[in-house]
Amino acid sequence: MIYKKIEIAVGGYAVTSDREAEPIVMQYLAKGYHTVTDDCVSVENSLLFFNALRKFKIPVEMHLYPVGGHGLSLANEETSYEDGRCIQKECQTWMELACKWIENIK
Repeated sequence: MIYKKIEIAVGGYAVTSDREAEPIVMQYLAKGYHTVTDDCVSVENSLLFFNALRKFKIPVEMHLYPVGGHGLSLANEETSYEDGRCIQKECQTWMELACKWIENIK
């Protein structure tokens, strides 16, 4: 097995300088959101990942929400804990935005 130099590794994804690791990254598109106040994963990780995808001309869209913790899922009652943790109204738009983005991919 030939190991490639990893140009950037963020959030479990890797991009190599010769794009050989594309399958690890999401070959053709990426959609994501992150909260600026995530205390588990720094928002800078998502910014690095976003920039790496742009560098390799992989279509990408990212939304940064000003508040919210890590692991919000849908950020609504359906995916929250019984005590209401993970309900973050500001972040509930991400699924609709993701669906619109997928519909517009040509």
